[in-house]
Amino acid sequence: MALIQCPECKRLVSEKASACPKCGFQITSEIVKKYKINHPKLGETMNCIACKRVIHKESDFCKYCKQDLSDEGLRKFRIEHPSYFATVKCPTCKKTISELSTQCMYCNTDIQPEEMAALKAHSSKRRSKGCITIILVFFLLVFIMYITEPQKENHKNERLASHQVIKKTDEETTVSFKHFVSLMVDKDIKRQELKSLLLHYMNERVSARTTKKFVLYVYAYTDSLRYKRGEQWIGMLEFNEFQNSAPRITFDEINLFDGALKKAEVNDPLREKMFFDVSDYDYEATLIMEDKYPMSTNDQITYMQNDRNRNQYIAEEEATKDKLIRYYMKKHALTRSQFDALYAEGNEKNWTKKSVEESKKIKAVYRSFM
Repeated sequence: MALIQCPECKRLVSEKASACPKCGFQITSEIVKKYKINHPKLGETMNCIACKRVIHKESDFCKYCKQDLSDEGLRKFRIEHPSYFATVKCPTCKKTISELSTQCMYCNTDIQPEEMAALKAHSSKRRSKGCITIILVFFLLVFIMYITEPQKENHKNERLASHQVIKKTDEETTVSFKHFVSLMVDKDIKRQELKSLLLHYMNERVSARTTKKFVLYVYAYTDSLRYKRGEQWIGMLEFNEFQNSAPRITFDEINLFDGALKKAEVNDPLREKMFFDVSDYDYEATLIMEDKYPMSTNDQITYMQNDRNRNQYIAEEEATKDKLIRYYMKKHALTRSQFDALYAEGNEKNWTKKSVEESKKIKAVYRSFM
């Protein structure tokens, strides 16, 4: 049994009641239907064919755009606004009309049912050809991308190799079918760049081989003396065709640290100063929210017990933090990744943070920069 609202006293009454028990207002079937249409439940709705808004599926017309939703009104709308897959061309003026039409809306030519059936068959063939053409073009583009992608990757690796490799040595031992390629690379090379270099010179050596199968080793060094002696490498690729295995890449985890070669740690006063400025942005956001919502501790506890209030407060606090981050990024000309790296570095090295009094100054300038 569903409940509806009495139009007179606004109290909830049963839809099966003949009158409101409070004020005595007569409840008719028209009132029940009107209330259900204006207050649709889940599963009783549809989208208006004209404005696409959600309405009750038993509505006689759309309450937003006043579109007639009777069978005749829907037929008239589909004739005036045909979809692509429900259209034909008028045999007289060649303009697109609905396949439900009995008369062309442009030249007023009458169309007989037999003639409309022939037009539908012709239009269906035309759309089928168009779909097949689109599918063929799509697969052709995928095939072209599949062919050109390796060329782009090779070109990228070639440019990377020409920039990073300082010297190259190629040796071959025909007895054991082993080939050795030694590279001396820049000291600032990153792990991913080094991997691309090793794979590039492996592909280059494989394409230029003179034997059917061989074992290939590609070494990368950053020190000229180690390069000459063949001592400690920072990256090594091993490719054994006799075992039909994938190339195995090994890095020197001691010297190749966190994606790049280790460097001596140098204290940077400028970075410490920047970190001092941005160090307490989360506490500053809390101060701004306390200034925006001035209340006692008990009032705040009561306010946060409401789920809606708590979610709104948390969302505003997160938005305030994001605004502060963007403010400091703009102030110090930092990207988001640089900001995160600076914040993590400062916390790791225990650099000096703002005091509480310094953090409170943000309230005076918050409205000006926002």
